[in-house]
Amino acid sequence: MFHLPYAKNSGLVMLANVVIIAVAGVLLGAALMILGLYSTRNSSNFIRKNQGLALNNACVEEALYQIKVQSSYTGTANVTLDNKTCSYTVTNLGGEIRKVAVSSNIAGVITKTQVWLNVSSVITISSWQEVADF
Repeated sequence: MFHLPYAKNSGLVMLANVVIIAVAGVLLGAALMILGLYSTRNSSNFIRKNQGLALNNACVEEALYQIKVQSSYTGTANVTLDNKTCSYTVTNLGGEIRKVAVSSNIAGVITKTQVWLNVSSVITISSWQEVADF
């Protein structure tokens, strides 16, 4: 009878290789699932951020309307669109300079916008930008 060297251990080696490949496959699959979850979460936050910016723009437009109606307008108000609310504050910084600070919170994603205005004979916007804080 012909004997191969290591013939008794070849099944054990093959089993170990299969287990190693299976573990590597499971780890790769888990990594891809986690990556997919983070990608979905980031995508949702991106959508909420854009919704917040759009809502803030609507709030600024409402504040601009209030200032157009009464150039000395200052105060705080809320705007609700599609069951989402933003709040704005118009502050007189002296003379004809106004600051509009707007904030919205869409499912935990907070967005803030700040606008600087000159309200002489016409309303002139000198700055309109998203900010981290007021």
